[in-house]
Amino acid sequence: MQKLLSAVALSTVIILGQSPARAAPADDAIAGWTSLGTYVFGTNAVAGTGETAITNKAQLDGKFNYFQNNAAKVSIGSEVQRYTEGNAQTHIFATDRLNLTGVLGGGDATYSGGFTNVFGQISGSINVNSPIDPAQFGFASGTKIEVGNMIVLQSRGIYRVDSIASDGKITLLAMFNSNTVNPVTNALAVLTPFYALKLAQPTADNAAGTATTMVFDTIPASMPVGMAVGYVKDNAFQRNDDYRAVTVDKTTKQVTTQKKFTFISQAATYQNPAGQLMIFVPPIRSAQIVAKDTFDLKNGDYAFDAEVNYPPAVVSRQVNTIAELNALPANQPNGFWGAAWLYGKNITSTTSSADEIDSESWFDFYKGPDIFSAFTHGETVTQDFQLNNSVWAPATTDVGAGYLKYLSGPLVGDIRLTKVVRTSAGKVDTYVNGTLVDTKGYKWANPNPAEFIVNLAVGSISASYAANVLFPLKPTNLNNMKLGIKRLAFYKK
Repeated sequence: MQKLLSAVALSTVIILGQSPARAAPADDAIAGWTSLGTYVFGTNAVAGTGETAITNKAQLDGKFNYFQNNAAKVSIGSEVQRYTEGNAQTHIFATDRLNLTGVLGGGDATYSGGFTNVFGQISGSINVNSPIDPAQFGFASGTKIEVGNMIVLQSRGIYRVDSIASDGKITLLAMFNSNTVNPVTNALAVLTPFYALKLAQPTADNAAGTATTMVFDTIPASMPVGMAVGYVKDNAFQRNDDYRAVTVDKTTKQVTTQKKFTFISQAATYQNPAGQLMIFVPPIRSAQIVAKDTFDLKNGDYAFDAEVNYPPAVVSRQVNTIAELNALPANQPNGFWGAAWLYGKNITSTTSSADEIDSESWFDFYKGPDIFSAFTHGETVTQDFQLNNSVWAPATTDVGAGYLKYLSGPLVGDIRLTKVVRTSAGKVDTYVNGTLVDTKGYKWANPNPAEFIVNLAVGSISASYAANVLFPLKPTNLNNMKLGIKRLAFYKK
């Protein structure tokens, strides 16, 4: 779902109730329309009249594709998204829903590591331009720091451990425009499971071979096999495909990827030079389902009704840089959002006003925790709606008050999202919890029919989110990185 933030305009603000129950005017709008399928999800789901229960993977496979890349490089317009073929970690059936679940360092047989951040409180003041006594980071006793580790400093940025002197003091290298001027005092420090390794010799030609072997000056003992691989270019994290470190030889200091590593916008003869940094991060995977039926939006009026569930989300608001290195092929900050949306079938690399209609509940944290967003590409780009009762509260049980925030309110719990595509009238009506919240002029111009997709996307977006895009920092928080599907229904007039 492409987010063209430069064109975002807050066009409508209303207060909505919390009930997702089917109710007028959404139901009045589609009264008498022909049902094209109604599906209820969960291990205990019971089908009513005209409904189909989806209680397990076999039943899901009958009506939905468990996985589909919508783009050749899983990049849609300005977005980069990552999904995985369905497994027990990403597609989880609960009693009353199917949870599409984001997984950090899991759901992937090739990855041998986990996802563990080590948190500490900086003692006194440190200067990132001078050697640092590692004890000042406040990490637990016995924590091993190695050259190539990456450390986040609260409100300052992310840094590579560039060298360790004989006296044990550490020299940091600022990455991605991180702060190098101001001293860091009494802030949080995070030793991440990310690695920035320096090439000891150039890589092979950009277009040569079927895999890439890279030789480094050092490989930390703690680095596991199967990490996702990117690189640093123009002081940004770059990656355009799902590259994995399938072999890691710490004796020869060599890493081999499972496919040829291609450097973005470089000639076939390009070799990434010695001294350049390659980035290794735990893989992140999320989930989607795609209806096998398609919808001819050029020739008919259709309605799409999704009842979904959002759990509370515990997220980081202040240390944004940790989110920028999460196995995604982009140099933008990353986050996650859930969506129920329509996309042109067989679109391979781009999206436009012809290709996409969204109905999503996605947390625009830079605007505040109580903003509902739904995007309709076409004559207008987006509409936002203010929901009531959302609150920010300090979380003191994780890593400190004011550092993590807790999202609650009507965006948490059961939400009904309804899109009525009135091709005959050239418009799309958006309903939330049964209430008409917006009408936009729209014309589906794509020659292909539309597919209906529900997903929890994990990805990146416009740089204007740089200060506030959020992502769970602790594995214990990942239990809440999910989108529950309870009911889907499709109609035609």
